[in-house]
Amino acid sequence: CAMEISSGVTCLDLLINQIEALNEKYGCNIPLLLVNAENAHDGILKVLEKHTNKNIHSVTQ
Repeated sequence: CAMEISSGVTCLDLLINQIEALNEKYGCNIPLLLVNAENAHDGILKVLEKHTNKNIHSVTQ
């Protein structure tokens, strides 16, 4: 999910933006729950730094 698909935009960014659009459209607060492998966790956290005020939870397995 940390793979860039456009300049500075990852698959994870797109997913978060889609959830945010749904939240705004329907006046709700859909959480995003991520379960990461240990070797991917740091990369995911780096992407999440851009999305600090969102309902996102990330854990490692």
